[in-house]
Amino acid sequence: MGKHCTKFDYLSNLYETNSEAFESHREEAIEEYMQWLPEERQTLARQSQWVLDGALAKCKDPNERIQLLAELMADNLSELSKALTAAVELR
Repeated sequence: MGKHCTKFDYLSNLYETNSEAFESHREEAIEEYMQWLPEERQTLARQSQWVLDGALAKCKDPNERIQLLAELMADNLSELSKALTAAVELR
């Protein structure tokens, strides 16, 4: 029986065995996504990614990075919830 390798498995292995190749792959994937965005959203997305990359660079290990990402996502969801609540109240 052949071994099934998911994209996660591939990227996880790449991170552990060749962090420079992983980083290159990560940057290419982000750039591909940025190019897909409408032009008017690309500048904000690039600025946000720059801030995120700076914050992640301070993390000591992958666990700290995932914790930071979870906290940032929770903060953004909270802000979105507040904005939606305010929008509903205006109606």
